[in-house]
Amino acid sequence: MGGRRLRRLIGAAVRGVHRPRLSVIVRGAGAGPHLEGAIRSVLNQTFRDLEVLVVVGPGADALSSGEQVATGLSARDRRVRVVSCGRDDHRGAGPDGWLDTALKRARGGLVTVVDGGDGLVGGACQSMIECLEQSGSDVVVARSRSLTPATGAGPGPVPPRAPRLAQPLARVPEAAEELVAGAVMARRSLWVSQRRPGALRAPAVSLPARTLAVLLAATRMDVLDEEVYTWRAGSAARGLSADTDPGGLLAEVDALAQLAADAPEAVRRRLVVGRLSQDLVRLAEAAHREGLDFAGRLRRTARRALADADDLVWEAIGLLDRLVLWLLIQDEPAGAVELEELIGRRCEDLGHLPLTIEADTVRPEHALLEGITAPRRLTEIRDVDLRLHVGVDAVRWLGARTLEVRGCAWVWGLDPGLIDRPTVEVVDETGRVRGRAEADRCEAPRADLEAGDPWRSYLTSGIVVRLQVETGRRPSWFRVVTRVAGREVRAWMPQPAGSSRGCPAPPETGQHLEARGQRGLLQVAPAPSGIRGSEARPGGEIDVVLLCARLGTDATLELSGTMSQAPDGLDIVLGGRAAEAQAMTVPAVLGPGDGWSACIDLADPGVELATYPLSWSAVSQDEPDRKVEGACLAGEGIDGPATEVPIAAAATSCVAEPDGDVTGADAGRPARRARILTRTDGSVAVAVIPPLTPGERSRRGHRLLIEREAGPLRPGVFLESFGGRSAGDNPAAICEDLAAHGVGAPLWWSVVDGTVRVPAGARPVVVGSPQWVEALCTSRVIVTNDHLPSWFSKREGQHLLQTWHGTPIKKLLHDAPKAVTLRYRRLMDRQVPQWDLLLAQSPQAARRLQQALGYRGPVRVGEYPRNVRLLGGAEVRRRVRHELGIAPGKPVILYAPTWRESLRPSTGAAGCATVHGPGPVGELDGPRLAELLDAVVLMRSHHMNRGGCVPGMIDVSGYPSVEELMLAADILVSDYSSIFFDFALTGKPAVVYTPDLASYRDVERGLYGDWPLGSGLPVAVDHDELTSHLQRLLGNIDAAEGRCSPREVDPAPILDNLTWIRGWITRFLS
Repeated sequence: MGGRRLRRLIGAAVRGVHRPRLSVIVRGAGAGPHLEGAIRSVLNQTFRDLEVLVVVGPGADALSSGEQVATGLSARDRRVRVVSCGRDDHRGAGPDGWLDTALKRARGGLVTVVDGGDGLVGGACQSMIECLEQSGSDVVVARSRSLTPATGAGPGPVPPRAPRLAQPLARVPEAAEELVAGAVMARRSLWVSQRRPGALRAPAVSLPARTLAVLLAATRMDVLDEEVYTWRAGSAARGLSADTDPGGLLAEVDALAQLAADAPEAVRRRLVVGRLSQDLVRLAEAAHREGLDFAGRLRRTARRALADADDLVWEAIGLLDRLVLWLLIQDEPAGAVELEELIGRRCEDLGHLPLTIEADTVRPEHALLEGITAPRRLTEIRDVDLRLHVGVDAVRWLGARTLEVRGCAWVWGLDPGLIDRPTVEVVDETGRVRGRAEADRCEAPRADLEAGDPWRSYLTSGIVVRLQVETGRRPSWFRVVTRVAGREVRAWMPQPAGSSRGCPAPPETGQHLEARGQRGLLQVAPAPSGIRGSEARPGGEIDVVLLCARLGTDATLELSGTMSQAPDGLDIVLGGRAAEAQAMTVPAVLGPGDGWSACIDLADPGVELATYPLSWSAVSQDEPDRKVEGACLAGEGIDGPATEVPIAAAATSCVAEPDGDVTGADAGRPARRARILTRTDGSVAVAVIPPLTPGERSRRGHRLLIEREAGPLRPGVFLESFGGRSAGDNPAAICEDLAAHGVGAPLWWSVVDGTVRVPAGARPVVVGSPQWVEALCTSRVIVTNDHLPSWFSKREGQHLLQTWHGTPIKKLLHDAPKAVTLRYRRLMDRQVPQWDLLLAQSPQAARRLQQALGYRGPVRVGEYPRNVRLLGGAEVRRRVRHELGIAPGKPVILYAPTWRESLRPSTGAAGCATVHGPGPVGELDGPRLAELLDAVVLMRSHHMNRGGCVPGMIDVSGYPSVEELMLAADILVSDYSSIFFDFALTGKPAVVYTPDLASYRDVERGLYGDWPLGSGLPVAVDHDELTSHLQRLLGNIDAAEGRCSPREVDPAPILDNLTWIRGWITRFLS
């Protein structure tokens, strides 16, 4: 201990003498597990003369893992210092008071700021400091990149530009567009001295506002076209989010608008177009949740930001954004109604506005803008509205200098037949066009699926072009140019789909070229000396290459490939590392010639519809006690665009095929389908998707399907539970009752894929298939427990029974405006009036549902049909416990929490959810409970928050009947779920476990009544309290000997209600 203390004292003395060139301030608050990576990204820079100030606090944050991480790193590297920020620092200087505290401690002449969830790119500091040394400027601004996949069709990448040095801000106004603090390095005095007259009239409420103030205070600056910083969604360095902190973002926009008022005109225009307009649109989309006061402040801020907007500003903003902003700054009440309607239409089906050409003029489709009042000049199509999309599927060399490129090119919203034949230009690094060639037209079978545009088909947008490329030392880039009604539209050609491996040309006179991805674009340049076809290889000690994929009709995914070395054994892992709870590991069969093959059952209950990385695991040949692992790499035939795995009904080729409508009829559909995706680093992912053809999955194909004229109504019943994800709940009980009583009409059961179990007597129809649309649109009776598709409108003669899915504890729809999206509210406003009957479990539940949903029709109050499965009693209890491997007499705790909005899965590249991570704060520690209570804990996660298996608990999330699990359990633990009211029928005890009560009640959603205090149940807010309640209740059950002989559920209320519902349905079927 004495030696360590001496070293730290010496280090402190040295730091007191040496003043580093650069101070990097890292914001540690709220960084979570990413903080260590952020700090190491600074410490690993090639530029070493720097210090890292990690700011932690205030209060409890100072004792968090963030400070522990920073303190640990500071003990190993004297350049790291921990700065504790007190509450006064936050109260006294606004939300960025922590920055002022750190700046007082900083010793470097230059400063940059990193959010704890982000990171610096390798070599970033060296590049930025060299730039400043060469120019003598006050500040350098470089590029940043989001680590979160982007959505929408924003501006694409462009070839690099030379650094612009020692420029005033007015000459480089684009420097004020991003305002990402971590991509800005400035003299410390600029970050600190912000109080010269006129420099900062608005409070610095966020890092972007502080960064803009720095740029405005600088005399000269450099703009470096190099990526130096990466950030995650929610990064403080990038700015606040309309989703998580709309009030904070509004204050940020207001501050930026006030700062912009003193900026040069070119800077102000660029700031409004590139940032403020986008933030204002996002805020307008969130305003419906925030109340009238927020809406008023938003309008005032929008008027301030757009006060001096001229035609150049409006012309540079996209049409739909122009209309939103125009309506936002109007005073008339009608404008607010039009604004909400426009925003609602955007989120439903106007992601891409359909265009047409009339009298040689491009115009928007008139019907889609009906009811929107705006000046004509705002609805005219501008150059910014004509966005050319270019995709590259494959490149190949036809000689030493001839490059063939296959891909697609379309203008969003226009039929490809309305645009001129594209020309591809070869452009060198100086911007000079060195050659050009016209492209030939061909089919683009994946275009509609990729576009996601319901209004236009781009299947004829394919292009093939052969380009002559000059040899030499300069790289070449490629630009696609076409014309629409006489107006030129252009876009740079992106890098080929798939990995970034280089494609070498045949050598010519000792030199050869290479086509490769560079900055996200296709580039041809001389190949590095001695390298043929450079590859990014993230595999590991062994290269495991995937060459072949096909799908059996039983949904077995058959994979095969080769290895660079032959280990004693090889496992293929779907879903991350082999040790991760959500991963599925299967042994590979090793064949001759370093070959391997493996089969993965995609119908396994543990496999969700999601996108999974594909990796491998093996025993190290050098160290038999150590496991090695890595990512599977895409081989020839796999590397390229996302490909549909062919169904192996006929054993032809097993190479994944480009998406096409392969194997379509329901009789031949496997339970699921799969796509293979290749990442830019060459690694492979598998998307597990519903058993639909690409045409059925595309938004265009789906729109054509639902617009087909439906046949006459027929005496059938269409039933759906939770959008086709379930075979349970009230619709399933009603379905089984109808079948058991000999109702002769067909019972169509909606399923998302073939793994969903279908109730007895029902016929499955896959959501989105022609058979599903036909059943929904022609059945006389529809039974559902949730909403139907947004496009659905009940026909005359159809009758809709809404069973709902529980007695409300958490607030719903109109009672929880902040928790409900505008899209969902609009959908329910259209669908609720179509209901003919609503089921409710009690009079109180009926009143709450009517009020929250705005329902004015008849309500049937009675015990829920789903609870008929509670009538199995002791026999079902024994069977379920035997199936789950639970010994007789062993106490069983069922944990069934409700869903959290924050834990909803995100949507991946394949249009399906990505696998999810950890649960909510305070989530039950099942393994600990099982050990303390000598009990079995069953984990039943909500279908909207499915998590991975946890050792020590039995995951029953996929068990088909939660009612049967209630019979098997001795005690229920839940939080805000209606399962309490169903479980009460069993007479067994339950505990309300709400560690996040304040957050869920006051922030996330809100609760009815005085839940949980008014529930009459024991309530626990921490794990110790929960354990105490469970110990007492289990002891009471033992004393009463109730564990082996639970009380039978009274069947009369359930069966009487089922009989009444059956009569209601059958009278419409005759």
